[in-house]
Amino acid sequence: MWVNLASATKRSKAPHEPHPLERKVERAPGGLRIVGISTTNMNEAHPRVSTSDLLLRVALDHARATGARRARFA
Repeated sequence: MWVNLASATKRSKAPHEPHPLERKVERAPGGLRIVGISTTNMNEAHPRVSTSDLLLRVALDHARATGARRARFA
């Protein structure tokens, strides 16, 4: 296999306007707020243990034990 590392086109990083929803990141006082999102695809016909869900739970429990707060959504 031959791989040509030379780019076929010249890279250009043109300036652009900020995204309309962009805001300045400011650190507020208080504990770190953590959110965990699981995207495991489960099937009711073939239930199984999700190892990624288990790992997410361990990570969230560790974060809580170190003072992080759980994010709440309305």
